[in-house]
Amino acid sequence: MNRTLLAILTLALCASAFGSQAAGQPKPTTNDEETLTKLLHEWAMCTVQANTKDLEKIMDDTFKGSAGGVSFDKRMLLDSLKSGKTKVGDWMIDDVKVTIKGNAASVIGRSTLTNATYIGKDLSGKYIWTDRFVKKRDGNWRLVSAQANRAKE
Repeated sequence: MNRTLLAILTLALCASAFGSQAAGQPKPTTNDEETLTKLLHEWAMCTVQANTKDLEKIMDDTFKGSAGGVSFDKRMLLDSLKSGKTKVGDWMIDDVKVTIKGNAASVIGRSTLTNATYIGKDLSGKYIWTDRFVKKRDGNWRLVSAQANRAKE
């Protein structure tokens, strides 16, 4: 009887320890969270510097985004930065929260853009945003979507 009780308790502990993890899905690590936070800061820095070469590496080819009422895809954003149609003087990031489920991640937070314009339209201000990433077979995270809305003051 004691062995049966011990076996049941052991199974219960194993189920609670591993039950939240889907079969075959890698467990998110702090390293993934750090990587995603770093990519987010690189995304902002590359945009400020109009560094399209490195920005292109962060975004997946299927990338779609919207900010300040403007929708764009990867090519549109890169072309806009190259041509100078989009400019960002500074991009401050706050309140970042990373959520990872298997090979998908959602990163939410707040940003303040200064001296930001798109074809002369002022986009400076405070934003709340959600970025979504997918971990590719090569183990690298790629940005697949970004949505930003002005924060209510």
